[in-house]
Amino acid sequence: MSDGAADVRRRAADGTSGVSSDAPAGLCLADARLHGTAAVLAADAAADVTYDLILLDPPYRMLPSLTDHLARHLPALLAPAGRAVLESDAGEAAPALPLPVLAERAYGGTRITVVTHG
Repeated sequence: MSDGAADVRRRAADGTSGVSSDAPAGLCLADARLHGTAAVLAADAAADVTYDLILLDPPYRMLPSLTDHLARHLPALLAPAGRAVLESDAGEAAPALPLPVLAERAYGGTRITVVTHG
């Protein structure tokens, strides 16, 4: 990540966001419910918004319902050298996303998967 990146957007379940000008550009879908998360993904993809970093920590039980939305919109949301970090249940198979996996590690009951745009 670049030290010169412009801003970070933080999206909450209610769609509000905050911006910090001293951090790398990224998107955090914080504690979002499926409907809110899907709407944010679709709206940002439709607006051609891209991010250097996307942090995804959905409730594990909701991840199967969210996987199709991630597969459809995540490639369009990542900047050319962008990364997405997805947290999921280590006891379940990692979601299949149409992006190259850079790293995947299990820490106790949690799996961390890092994917890249290219």
